[in-house]
Amino acid sequence: RELLRGDRSPINLRLLLNETVQLWKPQAERKSISMALSFDPEDREITMLGHSELLIQVMNNLIDNALRYCPAGSKVHLHALQSEHGLQISVEDNGPGIPASERPLVVRRFYRGDQSPNAQPEQAAGSGLGLAIAFEIMTRLGGRFEITDPVSGQGTRIELMLPTD
Repeated sequence: RELLRGDRSPINLRLLLNETVQLWKPQAERKSISMALSFDPEDREITMLGHSELLIQVMNNLIDNALRYCPAGSKVHLHALQSEHGLQISVEDNGPGIPASERPLVVRRFYRGDQSPNAQPEQAAGSGLGLAIAFEIMTRLGGRFEITDPVSGQGTRIELMLPTD
C-alpha cells in the first residue's frame, strides 16, 4: 500500500486518455494498427480524484500489450464511461485474443502467453510484467481489472473500473 501514499489529485480523464493515445499513435501507425478513443457521455468532462501517474502507467501497459500482439490491420479502441457506479475504461482490440484459460495467468508476474512458435519477434521481447503491473495498480487503487471477450467476439477486451468516491 506504500504505492498510494500521497494525496490524490483531480484528473481530467478525457485529457489524460487523449494525450496517452496521441503518444502511442505513431507506433500504432508504424504497425498499420488504427487507434480510436471514445467517451460516454460524449460531451461532458470526465473527472475524478486519483493518482494520474499510476493511471497513465496502466493505460501505457494495456496499449503496449495490444500493439505488441495485434497484427497489421488491427484496431485498438479505448472507451471511457462515467456512471453512478464509477469510472469504466475499456481497451479492446481485434487481435489474436487471450484464451479464457490463460486470463487468470497473464496477470501474474513473468507469465507470458506468447510462447508459440508463431510468436513475432516483438512479442518475444515482452517481460510478462505489463498486465501484472496494470492488475496490481488497479487493485491498489481499489478498482477492478477484468479480461473479457470483446463485443465483436474476436480479440481481447480489458475493462477497468475505478470508484469515483
